[in-house]
Amino acid sequence: MIIDNNLYLSAAQVNVRAVAVYPSTNVIDLTQIHYRVAYNNPMWLICRVTAHFHLAAGAPELNVMIYNNATADAAGGGFIYWDTDHSLITADLIDNYEIVAMRLPDRFPERYLLCVYTVTTNDFNAGAITTFLTPDKPEPFLL
Repeated sequence: MIIDNNLYLSAAQVNVRAVAVYPSTNVIDLTQIHYRVAYNNPMWLICRVTAHFHLAAGAPELNVMIYNNATADAAGGGFIYWDTDHSLITADLIDNYEIVAMRLPDRFPERYLLCVYTVTTNDFNAGAITTFLTPDKPEPFLL
C-alpha cells in the first residue's frame, strides 16, 4: 500500500487520551494533493488503532469524525462526512483495529479534510491512532 507522508491526517497520534476534542495533527488541503480524487483514480481513507488503548479509570469512549471544512480547522461552516455510529470502548481499541476503511467521494464541497477525535466519559492512559489517504484499495486486514 502506498502511503504518502503528505496524506497522513494522523500518524500514530498519541495525544487522544484525556476527555476532550482533538483535531488530527494534520489537515489535508484537497486542492494540493498530488493524487487526483476522481472516479478513475479513487482515494481511500484508512483509520486504524496503532497502539492499544488502555483505560485510566471508569469506561472511556472514543468517537471519530471525518470532517470537511472551508478552513483548516473544525470550526463552523463545514460538515461531518463520516462519524462512528457508536462510541468505541476500550475493548474495541486494540492494536490494528480498523475504525474505518472507505472510498472517498469524487469531490468534496469544501477545501480541507481533517479528522476529529472525541474522548468522552473518562480518560485513556495509552493509545494511538493513524489516519491516512491512499490510492490503493485496502485489502481485508488479517492479524
